Amino acid sequence: MFGASFEVEFCAVSRDDNGVIVKDDSKPKLVLLCRPVTLEAAATLDVWLRRRYVKAVEEAATDLGEDDRRLAVVNATREAVSLTWTNPQALPLLNCVDGMALMAFLAVRESAPHMTLEAMRSLLSYGPNYFEYVEKLNSFQAEAAKVSLESFRKALAQSILALRANRAKQQQQQS
Repeated sequence: MFGASFEVEFCAVSRDDNGVIVKDDSKPKLVLLCRPVTLEAAATLDVWLRRRYVKAVEEAATDLGEDDRRLAVVNATREAVSLTWTNPQALPLLNCVDGMALMAFLAVRESAPHMTLEAMRSLLSYGPNYFEYVEKLNSFQAEAAKVSLESFRKALAQSILALRANRAKQQQQQS
């Protein structure tokens, strides 16, 4: 595990008659303990990011011709191999309700086994809850980056460099 635990206080939410998620004052606030990132959680985030990245390229390439679209998707698939949740390129993909919901769900699932990904998505769809979580996460990440995430990032960077070197070596051998 990497980092330390932190608590986040969420307002209770429900859907109004129009299906809009709103604050529900009739229910108590929900305080969840976010646990450190595990290797399993990091791997889950990485897989989600890679799929999300390729899907985003596929959606953006709909106006291209068939050959260009295929080339864009092939290149995106190659690029996605090195994409991890610690990469700066991952931030736009993570910085949305779906990305934050997955991160929060993975962080609380041990301390709140009743929580589902869909329930977390609903909690974070209520703006103040989203911003509360992002604020807590940002301060947590800033502190965690100073300590244990640094060693994780170094190990991850070394792994990526090794993968890139192996890929380059394979390409040279094929040439």
